[in-house]
Parts: sequence; structure tokens; C-alpha cells
Amino acid sequence: MCLIISKQSGTNLPDEQNLINGFRRNSDGIGIAWRKKNEKIVNIKKDFKDVDNLIKFLKENISIEDDLIVHFRLASSGIKDEGNAHPFPITKNKELLRKTNLQCKQALAHNGTLSEYSNDELYSDTQLFITEILADPLIKCHLNNKTIKKLVDKAVGHGRMVILNSEGDFTYLGQGEWTKDEKDGCLYSNTLYKDTWRSYYDDFWGRKEWKNYNYYTPKKSNYTNKDFLFISECEYCGKVKPLKSVEVNLQTFLLCKKCRKKARKGKLFQEKNDNKEMVMCASCRKEVPEKEIVKWYGYDVCSECLKSLEEI
Repeated sequence: MCLIISKQSGTNLPDEQNLINGFRRNSDGIGIAWRKKNEKIVNIKKDFKDVDNLIKFLKENISIEDDLIVHFRLASSGIKDEGNAHPFPITKNKELLRKTNLQCKQALAHNGTLSEYSNDELYSDTQLFITEILADPLIKCHLNNKTIKKLVDKAVGHGRMVILNSEGDFTYLGQGEWTKDEKDGCLYSNTLYKDTWRSYYDDFWGRKEWKNYNYYTPKKSNYTNKDFLFISECEYCGKVKPLKSVEVNLQTFLLCKKCRKKARKGKLFQEKNDNKEMVMCASCRKEVPEKEIVKWYGYDVCSECLKSLEEI
């Protein structure tokens, strides 16, 4: 799942270690959008070669008074190149969506996957969602309208979107929650930027030298970024092991090797219990009998959660 960082005017720049962690776990593209104080324009730049290049640019060009969005991409659809890195201008012009340096009135970044728009070989699901939905003048000019925002939130689902406009206003879309970091005060779309592996080794092993390694490297002679796993708690079994992200039931989970095998066989979150099929609700994350599960925009949710979701 991609990582978005939102820094509003008056907030410190994102913590350097958070940026490093974000890139290591989402290495398919780096992009930023920013608005200088007292300027009525949003700038987009997404041709960073690595995280060091990003950190240097932020230090030299972004001040505490400026508004900023940082996006680290983990590609789920479309080609993996600088043109498909986020953020994007909200426009129907697909050439502008793939420009790596431009100025616009509204810039958008998204984490998650919009499965309905993820079948194109060139353009990502986010780009197609922009051209087909958000770029309509009735939508993009009225995102503060409560009714329109509710409709877009439903379409985005449990992912997160953020839009920065030329007036310095941030609009947060989707039904997922944002995390405010204690170190820098920025908002993060998920917690994968945290050093969750540090506490494990310090508390149980007392090995300070482990801090030099963020990742477990598989025994391969020719490995890629996709072969790197980081150590934390498996989101299914809860054991502290090397993890890798896997998409299950339209959601992305960090799973250990054993649980990834279950996922490939379709057995994850569907364990037998008293001869009744148990399925995990995508909203409350509780396992309930299969007969209580209903489909909601492609997600498996329990009947109780469905009531609250339909009220949104």
C-alpha cells in the first residue's frame, strides 16, 4: 500500500527516518506537491531518483510555512515509471497526468487500489479515476459540498486521498483514518513508516547492531526491491517475523511466509469454527459466520458494519 504524508503550513518537514522507511517499503516512485506561502499555485515534482534526492530537495526548497504532500508509490496498476508517480493534477488531459514537473490549481495523491479502474496497461487506477470522475467540473469544483464528498468517499472506500489546492486548503477523501506522527506533526496515510522492528530487537535480543539493518534479505543472488521484507508483527497470526505485503479481499496486509501461503490458497480469514465458515469483516476486522457477511463495493462486511457504512 502506498504511503502519503500531508504537511500543512506551520508543521515541520517530515522526519528523515520516516521518509527513508516510506521509500524502502514503497519504492515504485516518489513525488511531491507543494504550495509556497502567499503563492496561488501548486507545484508538482515526481522525478526523484531516490530518497536522498528527495530529502535534499525538501531541505533546500520547502519551509515550515509551506504546504506539502509527499507520496511513495507501491504500484498496483499501470506502468512503473516517473510519469505514473503521484501526485497528479485533477484534469482530463492524460498527458498532463504523466508530466513529472508542472504547476496546477489542484494536486491529488492516493493510497490504495480502485479495482474498477485498474485494468489499463499504461495508466494507473488513480489516473483513470481522475479523468473519469474527479475531473468533471461538477465534482472538482464542489469537493467541499457534503453530498459530493460523501459520494467520492464511498467510491474511494477504505483507501485515502488528499487534495491540495492553490488556496492552501487540504481535502481528505476516503473512509480510512490518518495517523498524526508525534515527531513531526505530519499526517500519514498508514503506519508503515514506523520503525516497528527496532523495539523487537532491542527488547528481546538487546542487539544494538541490529539497528543497522531494516530488512531481511532473501537468499537470492539477483534480488530486486520486491524481495525485501521488513520485520514486524504479522497482521494475521501476530508473530514477529519478516513480512511482505499481500492483497487479500481487495485489502493489503503485511503477512509472514506461512500466512502468505494461506492467502494464496484462499484460506486466510476463512478458518473453520464449530463447522461454520468464518470470514473476516473488512471493516471491523472481526471473524463472523459467513452467512452474516454481505458484499459492499467488493468488500466482505458484516451486517452490523453495513448499517453504519450505509449511513455515511
